[in-house]
Amino acid sequence: QWLLSIRNLRLARRFIGGRRLTETERHVAESVLRLAHIAYFMGDNGQVAYTAVRSLNFAERAEFSREVAVIYAALVSGAAQVPLHWLARRFQELALRAAQTIDDPAAVSQVNLFVSLYDLGIGDWRNCLERVEHAERLSRTIGDVRRTEDCMVIAASLHFYVGDFDACGRLSIAAAKSARQRGDRQTASWALIGLARMQLAQGIPGTALETLGEASTLVVDRISRINTFGLHALASVRRGDL
Repeated sequence: QWLLSIRNLRLARRFIGGRRLTETERHVAESVLRLAHIAYFMGDNGQVAYTAVRSLNFAERAEFSREVAVIYAALVSGAAQVPLHWLARRFQELALRAAQTIDDPAAVSQVNLFVSLYDLGIGDWRNCLERVEHAERLSRTIGDVRRTEDCMVIAASLHFYVGDFDACGRLSIAAAKSARQRGDRQTASWALIGLARMQLAQGIPGTALETLGEASTLVVDRISRINTFGLHALASVRRGDL
């Protein structure tokens, strides 16, 4: 599937921007994309990439659409993990290009959020902040609370890496509070894990352990559980428990 996608990218002028997807094709592309979303929330990044690229290979022979834009964006981080950064940058370029051609704030928000994750990973702070703030504005405009919280979690991570702990803490606490009010354990755990990481960096391992204790009761995905265990061990060492 990856090789087919790379071939399609090499022949982008031939495959992209042609006919419209039929209704049946659109439903198939959306269904496969939903499977990628499920894998994302389960923390299975490998399955996210594989499922998304299957959907892309099916959908990208037609013109740019919301489905194609979101799939390109989802594959940016997937390609980076291979790692094929030239492919990640190509997907990033196409995702942003496709987003400019569609009138769908929800899809444009999702594209900018996914692309900002790659920016965060490579240390492109300016573009990361610009894109995640754009995604958050669109999400608030259409009332998408879950994606607004996701944007806050990513922005908090950015502020952590650049050393702005005040902004990191404020965004993490706000995201966790909003998610708890909705009964969303996963987003709340993501925000709390980020908050605990910041508290460790501030030299208050006892407070970090309290935060991690709360996060551990909320974690639902494998990667977050691993992060929680790792941070808990580090905080215990720094407090002198181990």
